Amino acid sequence: MPPATRLPRLVYILGWISLFMDLSTEAMYSILPAFMAGVLGLSASEIGWVLGLGELTATSLQRLSGHLSDRWKNRRDLILIGYGLSALSKPLFALATGLGGILFAQISDRCGKGLRGAPRNAMLAAHVPPAQRGAAFGLRQGMDTIGALLGPLLMMLMLTEHLSVRLALGLCVLPALICVLLIRSALPADPLPRPVAAPARAPATPTRTAFRMLLLITAGLSLARFSESFLILDLHDQGLGLAHLPWLMVLMNGVYAVLALPAGRLSDRWPRRHLLAASVLVLLFAELLLAICHGRQVLWLAGALWGLHLALSQGVLQALVADHSPVDQQGRAFGSYALVQGGSLLLGNLLLGELIDHVGWSLAMFSAAFWAALTLLLILRYAHLMTPPQ
Repeated sequence: MPPATRLPRLVYILGWISLFMDLSTEAMYSILPAFMAGVLGLSASEIGWVLGLGELTATSLQRLSGHLSDRWKNRRDLILIGYGLSALSKPLFALATGLGGILFAQISDRCGKGLRGAPRNAMLAAHVPPAQRGAAFGLRQGMDTIGALLGPLLMMLMLTEHLSVRLALGLCVLPALICVLLIRSALPADPLPRPVAAPARAPATPTRTAFRMLLLITAGLSLARFSESFLILDLHDQGLGLAHLPWLMVLMNGVYAVLALPAGRLSDRWPRRHLLAASVLVLLFAELLLAICHGRQVLWLAGALWGLHLALSQGVLQALVADHSPVDQQGRAFGSYALVQGGSLLLGNLLLGELIDHVGWSLAMFSAAFWAALTLLLILRYAHLMTPPQ
């Protein structure tokens, strides 16, 4: 990469930190739905509650931690506490014996995510030039997803070596501890912003209307994009063995990891709204396919499409948050974004779990596709608000 376009070292440090934590988390999540259903005996709606409440906890705390990071300017400490709490919570999953235990473990883990997410994203946004935001968020997201790709492979290796499910879940703490050591040894306490030349004219101030529209689009997209755990659960219901379930996460995260950085770089050259609209089209097609067709092959294809959708949307959405928020309020902006995303994911997971339990898989998929179509119309109708201020 030419020196003129090289990303700041901080981006790579945050990327490695994300990689190790996601390796730990996704190794566990690759079999967690089947563990909750098969070992703990939970229903689809109870699994929806566990996953959804965990995500709502995470996103609620991100609003608070983002606000604190804007006031204290001490983002590394919040990041360290968040990753440390997630690491300490990992063994709790292996020790759970019922709904209460698994819910406590999930909320503890997601509390850690809530404390670290907004300060980490605000730190990245503050120290990367606007023209490289798409690439920076794409790289961090891509490295995060490499961890998510390696995690299921690690879990499959442990299970094929005849480790018990509970022992395999407990060993997921080790990559999380490496992540904490990286924060302690490599992440600067308060990195200085990159020096940038004074602009020829004062940049426009981000508008509240544009940011609120971005939050509304985020809500619609999160309602449409339910947890991939439901795909894993359906594969398990179709007879795929526990040790082979992580292959779906490997496929999804492999597509995601390969395409996240190119999508981010593309969003620095093309209007980000175009990539966001394309991501919703991919999601809409995947959900209609799941509603109309059945079988394992359809689920594998949906997993690949899920990865493409995530690559086109997640880093782009974070870059848009940075584009449309004032520099001194980016922690709060990322916290608000995460709160809306998590609350909508909670509602979407709960609704989908209830629909699967009471009306069946096909109608549940059609309901998710409805939200995707509505979000696409919203993006197309208000595309002019998605252009960053100059």
